[in-house]
Amino acid sequence: MCGRYGGPRELEVHAGFLDVPPPFANKRSYELIRPTDMAPVFARSGNGNVVIKEMRWWLVPASHRGTVREWTNTTFNARLDDIERKPTFSRAWNLKRRVLVPADHYYESSKTSPLKQTWRIAARGNTPMAFAGIWDYANTADGALLSFAILTREPGDTMRRFHPREPVVIAPSHWQAWLNGDDMPALSQSWSEDAFSIVVA
Repeated sequence: MCGRYGGPRELEVHAGFLDVPPPFANKRSYELIRPTDMAPVFARSGNGNVVIKEMRWWLVPASHRGTVREWTNTTFNARLDDIERKPTFSRAWNLKRRVLVPADHYYESSKTSPLKQTWRIAARGNTPMAFAGIWDYANTADGALLSFAILTREPGDTMRRFHPREPVVIAPSHWQAWLNGDDMPALSQSWSEDAFSIVVA
């Protein structure tokens, strides 16, 4: 599961892998991003170009017509294993509304010890990290809203120590494929667990 993450220090690094042209001066980044926050994501526009958009992290589906606050389902994460069967997510998934969520790190809290411990998980070295996500557009009572959810999956042995779910991290070499809706290469070749650094937060 992913409940908090740190935004990238430099969007230019991620943008370079996706051929997104500058400038980035008007694109905000965040030290700590929580559900319902606005956050930068990479998505493919109607003309096929990759662009940076700000979207709300907590997906509100297109079918919702009430206010944003009235959408109370917990939809900031979407389970990869049943995403096609969940009405909230299936439309965005089938329309291949993909986003990449750039991040510097994310946090998980382990519950195996008497005292709850928070861990900071980041990519080793200088490799940029991005989560797989889906987005949707809702015409709510408050107005138009772009929002997204981060995909999660069953964790490997290392990550299982901290949480029964882990965010789906896409390797930079598969970012374009993910945004194109080509799921198999992007999802079948996820990062190995030794690609991450895990330290006490």
